[in-house]
Amino acid sequence: MLLFLGAIILSTSFKSILKKFTIPSYNKLKHPKTLELNFCENNSTYKFINRMSELGDVVKYDILSDNLIISHNLISEFISYPSEIFNTDKAIYKNFVDSKLFMEYINRISDISYLDSFSKYNIFKIISRYYKSKEDNRRIEAISNTILDNLKNIHYPEKEITAIKILKNYCSSKDRFPSIDHTRSLIGIYFSMSMIPTPRIHNILIDISVQPDLYKVLVNEQRKVIKEHGYKITMAYLMEMKILDSFIQESLALSSSASYMHREVKSDIFLSNGDFIKKGSLLSVCSFSKYHNPKKSEYSLRQFDLSKRLKSKIDKNANDDSDLIWGYGE
Repeated sequence: MLLFLGAIILSTSFKSILKKFTIPSYNKLKHPKTLELNFCENNSTYKFINRMSELGDVVKYDILSDNLIISHNLISEFISYPSEIFNTDKAIYKNFVDSKLFMEYINRISDISYLDSFSKYNIFKIISRYYKSKEDNRRIEAISNTILDNLKNIHYPEKEITAIKILKNYCSSKDRFPSIDHTRSLIGIYFSMSMIPTPRIHNILIDISVQPDLYKVLVNEQRKVIKEHGYKITMAYLMEMKILDSFIQESLALSSSASYMHREVKSDIFLSNGDFIKKGSLLSVCSFSKYHNPKKSEYSLRQFDLSKRLKSKIDKNANDDSDLIWGYGE
């Protein structure tokens, strides 16, 4: 018995010594570097991806607490981690809380400036609009709290954890939100939850308007479809507009957000570039770096290449990088 206990103690001691010499201390670990932009660079995503590339494709960006952003170069590694390590549920909750606190701060400092910005208009109309806006915000606040409480207390399978699903379940009783006002607020929230935000739809129209050569190609394609099928638009006829589909995909890719697909890291890990990611960090992907070459000029970055979008998938059921523009994996 004593021999057995001695063997256990010896084995434990040996493991401790081995661990001490093979695993570096926390201070000696390679941590992601903090990305900071000068004031004049704050509005430039191009500057962001340039700095990100210089710092090793993984950066700490303090717009949210413990927020890390990785380059698209590590996307395969990123999506290979199971939910036990990169947790979607916790990340959505954490991101929602941080964004909510940030918006509350913005709303608080905007209360005084709101009246000042409309000072040249009729004072009664200003006050009316101001209080209507405050009332709408109060209703939206109640709805956002409902989403927040559900995210915190109820576990959803990863692919079903959407704000719309939460509200649908919560509002199954007609007594929950009986008023027309709440319905209006819900509709407003539904629009803001769309996978493709409105500004990106606007970008598509702008991209068409500033490229006359592509504009003519798109018009000719639609004329051909109209000539064959008439003016009635159906999903089947839209499917024949391959060039339009490619143009929309390219425009969405070039206006992709700087960071999405948030995950909360559930245990300490090392990425392939050697960076140590500590437990509790919020990790997301920089998709902008995928579609933009930081070595080129800003103008050349907006050049469209539809040919790569017109190629058919070998396996139509398989996912590839092009799916990222639709929020695949979010």
